[in-house]
Amino acid sequence: MQLTSNTHLCYSMNVFPEKDWLAENSEIRKKVLSLRRKVTGSDSAKFAIGLWFDAETACEFRRKAKLQEFKKWLSDNNLYVFTFNAFPYGNFHGRPVKKKVYLPDWTTKERLKYTCMIADILAELLPEGITGSISTLPGAYMANIKSDNQIAKVAANLLAATRYLSKIYGKTGKKIILGIEPEPDCFWETPFEFIGFYRKYFFSWPREKKYLGICYDTCHQEVLMTEPGKGLKKLLAHKIPIAKFQLSAALKAPDRASKKALAKFADEVYLHQTRVLEKDWTISKYPDLPKALASADKSRPWTVHYHVPIFTTNLPGGLLTAKKELEEILKTAGDTSNFEIETYTFSVLPDKMKELGVINSMKKEYEWVKKAMAAK
Repeated sequence: MQLTSNTHLCYSMNVFPEKDWLAENSEIRKKVLSLRRKVTGSDSAKFAIGLWFDAETACEFRRKAKLQEFKKWLSDNNLYVFTFNAFPYGNFHGRPVKKKVYLPDWTTKERLKYTCMIADILAELLPEGITGSISTLPGAYMANIKSDNQIAKVAANLLAATRYLSKIYGKTGKKIILGIEPEPDCFWETPFEFIGFYRKYFFSWPREKKYLGICYDTCHQEVLMTEPGKGLKKLLAHKIPIAKFQLSAALKAPDRASKKALAKFADEVYLHQTRVLEKDWTISKYPDLPKALASADKSRPWTVHYHVPIFTTNLPGGLLTAKKELEEILKTAGDTSNFEIETYTFSVLPDKMKELGVINSMKKEYEWVKKAMAAK
């Protein structure tokens, strides 16, 4: 939905397990229309959606007739698309995902091909006059990068992707920015780490660097316990594009008692990287919540990579919603036009937190964000 002349807000559709976008009366299409009705109070208001297609679905949409039919459905229902999540390549719901979400990574041609397919689809769907965005994984899972040769492959594939986006702009006049999404335990955990790579490999490419930037996920930065908003300030100072902001909150366990409640969040589907602030003010890293629960100091504050609904504050068992990064970003965001709410973990939340139902929960997240943005 358009909030100002240069600000667009949507919700990432990766919250839904369904992928049957091409079916005329599919469940996911019904859910989109239901969400629009809840959020706007109208069956016809102009409304944006953030898309996620896995590689298989993206291949289906390469058939021109299928893409045109989908484009017509969007138009007939006054829906529009300005951003894609191209981070998960394959299955993202129901079955264990964990570290597989980072495969294939940016050392591979498969990741490049998939991203270019998504770019072609977005170029067809993107309305005139709006800068589009595609979010993608931060290079690779850190443990999978073992040599300078792999880093060079990441750079070469990202350069090829930006050149592809430049060609799309030349053909269509539609600008799409590829947004690297820093995440705990990945090759780029923070915007600061990405800045060094960008300056080394892209600073001398004036055309290509316009098409590579950051997808700033507020949950990810919250988990790392960095100073709120500091990463954004550095990016702006180095004139690195912000492709989009992904608006999300993390999970915080402040004391020993709250750690008991965390056990309900240790699902078998997603990876929940955990950080522990130790007594000497160092930060210990745990690759997943079960490992932290088994061995970390439960008397110290923890933050967990778990996207919880952003309107929540106090959670069962003394847990808290960690969103200082989110609040700071909404106060200080610059000229970025793309904002996307992302709470893909709704299906694995403890039952008590799902009582509202997914659509009503999404509605409340929209309300929270719009109120926060209006107040800045």
